[in-house]
Amino acid sequence: MTETGSTPARRRTTASVHLWDRTAELVITAGGLTVLGAVLAICVYLFYEVAPLFSQGEIEETGRGAVVTDSAASAPAEGLITDEFGEAAFWMRPSGAVVTLLIGNEPGRVLTTLPLAANGKSVTVWSMRPGGQEIALGFDDGTVTYGAIGFDWRVVSPDQLPEAARSLEVGQIMTLADAGDDRSPGWVSRPREDLFRVSEPELELRRPFRVGRSESPVVALDYQVNAAGRRVLAVAREDRTGAFAQIRESRPLGGGAPRVRTTVWDLDLGGVTPDSLFVSADGADVLALDGDGAVRRFGTGGVARDEAIPVVEQRSLLREGEELTSMGWLLGAQTLLVAGSDGGGGAWFVAPERAGGTDGRALVRAHPLPVGDGAYVAFGPAASDRLVAGLTDAGALLVWHQTSDKLIASTQTGASDPALVALSPRGDLVLGASSDGGFSLFGLEAGHTEASFKSVFAKVHYENTPAPAWVYQSSAGSDAAEPKLSLTPLIWGTLKATLFAMLFAVPVAVLAALYSSEFMSPELHKVVKPALELMASLPSVVLGFVAAFVVAPIAAEHLSELIAGAFVLPVVAVIGATAWQAIPGRITRRVGSGFRLVIIGIAMAVGIAASLVIGPIGEAVLFTPTREAALVGAGSVEPVADASGLPAFTQDGVAEEERLRLAPLGLTEIDGLFYRAVEPTGEAAAEVESAIEAGGLAEPSMRRWLDGAFGSATPGWFLLLLAPTAVLAVIMAKRYASRMAGDSLVADALLTLGAAIGGAGVAFAGAWVLTSMGLDPRLSIIGPFDQRNTLVVAIIMGFAVIPIIYTISDDAMRSVPESLRSASLGAGATPWQTAVRVVLPVAGSGVFSACMIGLGRAVGETMIVLMATGNTPEMELNIFSGFRTLAANIAVELPEAPKGGTHYRILFLCGLVLFTMTFVINTTAEAVRQRFRKRSAAL
Repeated sequence: MTETGSTPARRRTTASVHLWDRTAELVITAGGLTVLGAVLAICVYLFYEVAPLFSQGEIEETGRGAVVTDSAASAPAEGLITDEFGEAAFWMRPSGAVVTLLIGNEPGRVLTTLPLAANGKSVTVWSMRPGGQEIALGFDDGTVTYGAIGFDWRVVSPDQLPEAARSLEVGQIMTLADAGDDRSPGWVSRPREDLFRVSEPELELRRPFRVGRSESPVVALDYQVNAAGRRVLAVAREDRTGAFAQIRESRPLGGGAPRVRTTVWDLDLGGVTPDSLFVSADGADVLALDGDGAVRRFGTGGVARDEAIPVVEQRSLLREGEELTSMGWLLGAQTLLVAGSDGGGGAWFVAPERAGGTDGRALVRAHPLPVGDGAYVAFGPAASDRLVAGLTDAGALLVWHQTSDKLIASTQTGASDPALVALSPRGDLVLGASSDGGFSLFGLEAGHTEASFKSVFAKVHYENTPAPAWVYQSSAGSDAAEPKLSLTPLIWGTLKATLFAMLFAVPVAVLAALYSSEFMSPELHKVVKPALELMASLPSVVLGFVAAFVVAPIAAEHLSELIAGAFVLPVVAVIGATAWQAIPGRITRRVGSGFRLVIIGIAMAVGIAASLVIGPIGEAVLFTPTREAALVGAGSVEPVADASGLPAFTQDGVAEEERLRLAPLGLTEIDGLFYRAVEPTGEAAAEVESAIEAGGLAEPSMRRWLDGAFGSATPGWFLLLLAPTAVLAVIMAKRYASRMAGDSLVADALLTLGAAIGGAGVAFAGAWVLTSMGLDPRLSIIGPFDQRNTLVVAIIMGFAVIPIIYTISDDAMRSVPESLRSASLGAGATPWQTAVRVVLPVAGSGVFSACMIGLGRAVGETMIVLMATGNTPEMELNIFSGFRTLAANIAVELPEAPKGGTHYRILFLCGLVLFTMTFVINTTAEAVRQRFRKRSAAL
């Protein structure tokens, strides 16, 4: 029996409970630390893979020597070609001889001298394709020839070699003559214990032929072969005449030497022989340079056979007073490197330019040259990319990538009179030569030359484009193509997809959560919420499939109805809400939440039906082409005889963005000439009408208007301004004129309707003003229609995000204390006012967190973007165009990227950028969420 007033016995916590509590604490702590460590490790690994992209290369001298045993070979060289293993080089001589000498073992030893001229001819000038391999020669009798020059190598077994060569040590070289084989001027090397390699110089020239009728010596020459094998050649002769030729080769079916056919045009040199002549690989331009940097550009396009090719542009490539010290093509023969005596010059190419030459194109200086010690005297372009080696008169050697403007490495050659520089075909060796026959060999570890902060994030001026741009194109058809690795379009695409998806998802999800938590009955809420949460279980690939094969075709076929729905459905909702207010409260209070959902569904069905009717009507009113536009589309046009009567913006040609302004005028521009629509007569009338009917050229079409086929900018501006101006007008009317309506529901409805109509009038006036200013929304906010576009992605990705935002927002709102609701209702607020002004602000931190979690889902979405867009990296705001995101780019390209290569690391950089974007967004979101929590903490 317990004594009265005694203290009851306290239960002691058992040791097992303490053990499990401690174990749980350690497991949770370890799990948290593991997650943090894993995230940190991923971040470190991303930095590890990305860091080499932005590091410089290394260059180191590996050998030095001078030409020996051949007095003729020690004369100043005019050209230099190395083999790909750094064992030998071609030493081009002004006399027309090609000397082969060793540059590895026994540096400077001459192996052979190959003559370039025969039959009493003398070489007067020669030209070599960037990176070597292709060569052309001009002779003193006015003839020219072309061919190939290089080094051939093959792997052989020891029993195929002379006895003396089999005892070579690893890394040694022996000429075949020293090994006892005098039949070949080549050499044998042993790069590995189990590998022998035989290399031989090769030179193959076609039979000399004449370009034009003149027999005057050729003094300037350039020859190029493009990726398709097309050959072009330009010559200037001593008698101040010039010619441009297209060369075609055909091989007889029975074998034998190829047959050469030439098509020749005269160059109108104007009686002035240039110091240098250059022809682009596509044959579109011939550049004649003088020693002071003055250039004349000849345009070969559209010139008849019996006409001389005219000068279409003249300018100077150097600053005034400078002298030309070095020039040469980059790989692809589209970009010309020019250097001046005072450090001027740069990389020049021809690009479309309205204020340029008479052909609508102009020479554009796209990239500067790296600043070196002294003026450049020689350039050595690489044979497989945009790498360039430059040698200055002070002996400085610089290696850079011309597209990325990245300085790879620099060093001093120590040459007293530097003259030439060459990169090996593999880009891992640099050979610098001086005019006294000395040379230096450098090993180069170039690294990731295409990647720099500028090429990855900033605008880059690419070949044949008028201005710098952000472009991503990881692969190309040939080595001559420039690498385009800008991640900015991918970042833009990620932000674009996220923005439009959130614009669709957030209002729907938050308002749905607000309705379900505040106005829906508990019984119905138990059904609706799990159903919406079930949407989150749909795989992304399924949603992407639905977007690509269901939603996208429907949106393309019913675009006008879809746009109409964006305006009609809110109006129907307002009308329905007004009608609901007109019903006496004793009736509405008896309607259950389930029946209310049915009423809402009926209202939405009415809105959809109205959109299906109003869409085609609106399309007919706003987007019906004029008769002139239909005639232009059918090709019934005539040239404009007097161009002086055309609008002012057409006087200097029409830029791409100005073509849209021609359609409303019944004009079109073809190859720089303007044409006007004309009514056909006679038999042509029936053909034109048939073409108009077959092509639907006279039928209303919003898609054709978006593509710029017809119409002014006014309808587009009107639709874009309609919603904001109408909403603003209604809000202002409610705020400043609501007293006029009093308690009358009819007066309030009429006031709202009048404000909306007034807003529509303001929208039309604003559209007219913007169109009068020459602005067109098809160049920015909207534009050409692509079936798989941003709008489709926004809708489907919105459905993928809605369940997440809805669930968390609903939980946050339902967690608001009932006392706050009761206090608000007791103070006279309506349930709607309580929901908007009390519940939503208090639950703001949770709602904001829900939106940020949904944002994170949208940022990292991959499959929907892959399947529902064109997956094109574009920098456009146009909601009807496609895009590519960072996540989609990684998924598409990583399986094909060579491990450790530039492309591989660029994809890891995509991951790092995506990681950084997510980190910044989440950090900012957390700061905002804490602010919400502090503001509502007192409640």
